[in-house]
Amino acid sequence: MLDQFYYEVLQPWLRLEERAGQNICVPHHFSDVVSLGNEAAIAAYHHWEKVHRANGSSSVPPMTSARAEWLRQRLGELSDSAKHGTLRSKEQQTAVKTALGFEFNASGKFRFLRTILIAANRNAGEFDVAETIREYLQTLCVELKYNVEIASAPPTSEFIDAAVTYFYPQPFITIPTTSLSFFTRRADGKLERADPSEVKFEVREVRS
Repeated sequence: MLDQFYYEVLQPWLRLEERAGQNICVPHHFSDVVSLGNEAAIAAYHHWEKVHRANGSSSVPPMTSARAEWLRQRLGELSDSAKHGTLRSKEQQTAVKTALGFEFNASGKFRFLRTILIAANRNAGEFDVAETIREYLQTLCVELKYNVEIASAPPTSEFIDAAVTYFYPQPFITIPTTSLSFFTRRADGKLERADPSEVKFEVREVRS
């Protein structure tokens, strides 16, 4: 099943990671990033079941790790919402929105991190879709004994005086509003959400 994991699961996640890392202005309610996130979540969620069905199991057991099973359930709720629209369970109904993520430093400068997919439902509150998939795939590889490294690429943008994003005009696409999320880096190197005291935000139009 490792070959199926590579093509059916890992590749959709890598496409999401690549696109989310591109600094392109998107509306907060729907975009190609949302479509890629749904695709990656659906693929990741169903792989555990595929493995057990392929081994002749008539049922799908929970994962050994409680944390991994919690992550799998969140991806399942997201997958069902993406595929079927309105669900019978209001607790599982999951909505997704996007935000442009920026890091700011002590000098008041900003750099683009990635486009963030934020899912939310009554069961779990808000969760970062890409980070949920990444963590889930790491635990999935451990449980299935796949020797595959799952890691997100570090940001490559430089710090500048403003939070800048780029808009590429396309037919039939308008961006009435976009959302921003800001992060600061802790002493241990991890990012945490925070609000800068002042923000200069620019949308720069790019025409070919």
